[in-house]
Amino acid sequence: MIASTNTSPELEPAPPSVYLDTGAKKLAKHILRETKLPSCATEDATHIATAALHGMDFLLTWNCKHLANPEILPHVRRTCRRAGVHAPEICTPEDIIRRFKNGNRPIH
Repeated sequence: MIASTNTSPELEPAPPSVYLDTGAKKLAKHILRETKLPSCATEDATHIATAALHGMDFLLTWNCKHLANPEILPHVRRTCRRAGVHAPEICTPEDIIRRFKNGNRPIH
């Protein structure tokens, strides 16, 4: 598990962190624009961008309004693909646990 510097304070003990760089900020702006997320979702878009640029397979979140939202996910994938990176699979911890219990390993 890897956490962004934004979430590390919430975790004890903190796992290794990834850092925000200009590439993540630029991709986050593209994600905001392409997904039509509100400007208040800048940090959410930054989480997606950081995970994508660092090659994370999954982004687990309880945020279903801006992150684990099935209406937004296709736009996130397309935006990341255009930027030359693979979008992480964004889901709730509950979703991923259910997949493993049902024998359906996440695809990635």
